[in-house]
Amino acid sequence: MGMTASAAMLLYQAYEGGPKGLGSVYAQETELVKRLWPLEEMALETWEMWHLLDGKSFVNLSRFASNPYHQNQDIIWKEECEQAGMTYAMLDSAIDPAKEVENMDLAISRKFDVIMGGPLDPAGASPGIKRARQAGQIVMNFDTDSIQRPTMAHGRILWSDGWLAAKWLSEKLPAGAKVVGGVGEQVSNAGIDRKAGFLKGVSDFGLELVYFEDNNGWTDESSYIVGGPLLQNYPDIQGVFFGNDSASLGFSKAALDAGRREEMLIVGADGLREGQEAIADGRLDAGAMMFWGQGPETVQAWEYAVSMLRAGLNGDAMESAHIIESIVADKDTIAAQWQSPV
Repeated sequence: MGMTASAAMLLYQAYEGGPKGLGSVYAQETELVKRLWPLEEMALETWEMWHLLDGKSFVNLSRFASNPYHQNQDIIWKEECEQAGMTYAMLDSAIDPAKEVENMDLAISRKFDVIMGGPLDPAGASPGIKRARQAGQIVMNFDTDSIQRPTMAHGRILWSDGWLAAKWLSEKLPAGAKVVGGVGEQVSNAGIDRKAGFLKGVSDFGLELVYFEDNNGWTDESSYIVGGPLLQNYPDIQGVFFGNDSASLGFSKAALDAGRREEMLIVGADGLREGQEAIADGRLDAGAMMFWGQGPETVQAWEYAVSMLRAGLNGDAMESAHIIESIVADKDTIAAQWQSPV
């Protein structure tokens, strides 16, 4: 899998940057082993040295609050802030770059101590990130790069979710098996990259794509609605990847209601609790997700921000590359996978 220039730079910073290079680095399918200490094992005995957090404030600039992935982040960060005596707020841009800028301006004006977000339009967000950091606020640019360098690059490697789903299906199904796929929309990285990865995997592993559904809304309700006609139009479907756990569960229910669930393997993505429980009880056959689930990596981002607060550092004081290995978990491996506090 290729690597962007910004990702390559982050890897360089992680290996060569000394104190600015905190992080854990993995490559796809464990080709690169872990070589750096985890974020929670930060240097300088930070947890013992730094001042209390009571009264500090944290705002989550969510890209898409109705998405289960972002809902999980919201739950985790809210609980962690409350336990630390910090105030918490969430502002939703609903996949609107103009709203992202508006929310950043609001977070700056309200003087939040920590601003956490992963903008859809990094160039548009960069002036706000710069102003916030100049004002002494900590900006955790979580998940995406910007012109103002990211404080934490959390490499979800979304492309690999689709590619790995296709690979897993190819290992379980006969050569040339007929498959369908789908994603919630073609705006966010999750929609664009997971589709591209799945289509590449279908080609790499000799599967036959009979249909791909865009704009199912990422929800179980919407994918249930599109699932009925898909099952009717394509009576020999053998493999399914619907791009996130909720949508895959909706398609699974449609297949069950049509009396065809046992005819196919269904793969989800994200690794949230609902998806992992569905793999355990058989509603889904597998799921593409980060190694050890989505929860711990979200907590690490929060811990990194809190560590900077305790040190009295600003948002440019440290950088991290945290690129996570992606896997496909199925009924044989799911028991060891879930470790989130949520």
